[in-house]
Amino acid sequence: MENSETIDPQILENKKTIYIQHYLYSLLCGVTTLESIPSFDQIQELRKVLRDISIAHWYGDDLFSWQWWLLFAASILPWVLWYKYFLPRKDPSLVYTYGLILGVMATFWDVIGVDLLLWAYPTKLVPMVPPLFPADLSVIPVSFMLIYSAFRNWKRYALATLLCSAFFAYIVEPLFISSDMFVINKPWTHSHSFVGLFLLTLFCKWFTQKIYAKFISNLGSA
Repeated sequence: MENSETIDPQILENKKTIYIQHYLYSLLCGVTTLESIPSFDQIQELRKVLRDISIAHWYGDDLFSWQWWLLFAASILPWVLWYKYFLPRKDPSLVYTYGLILGVMATFWDVIGVDLLLWAYPTKLVPMVPPLFPADLSVIPVSFMLIYSAFRNWKRYALATLLCSAFFAYIVEPLFISSDMFVINKPWTHSHSFVGLFLLTLFCKWFTQKIYAKFISNLGSA
């Protein structure tokens, strides 16, 4: 006799969630004991589970939310405004080199911070790294490229980047936190973000000028 009883999909989903939780717990518990160090295959399986959970969360909670649309706009609008109103007339290749270095360094910095659980992004434009590329590859590079192209003098540049770094750390970050788009975990603070971003912009200017000076030197000796 055929069984006509159907299984509630919600019950299956709950069982799957419980299974995943137990599976994650069993793997994570193995990390705490020297006698049971997880193998590479176990780590890969754990990463697959976390990947699936992250994509499911993004698809069900992030995609097409107002925060998602804000991130979408932030990834495009700064470059649109840049190409329409702020194209550099003097040494454009130098400005773009600076922006490229800053974007790469900001992305690298962001990935490390997220991996170390110093901060996190509850809402993402896409469920993959870099964690917040609208900021790392759009808002931050364009903002500081404007400063770099306007202030070539070191003192003026340092003052402008100091103010801009403070704006991102003490105004933008709290706004993102209140909008459930950013989370800071101890021991990280807004002051760490401020100092880190400021030092990063100083390094990028110094490194860009070193590369440019080397290029000019090689060009003159050719």
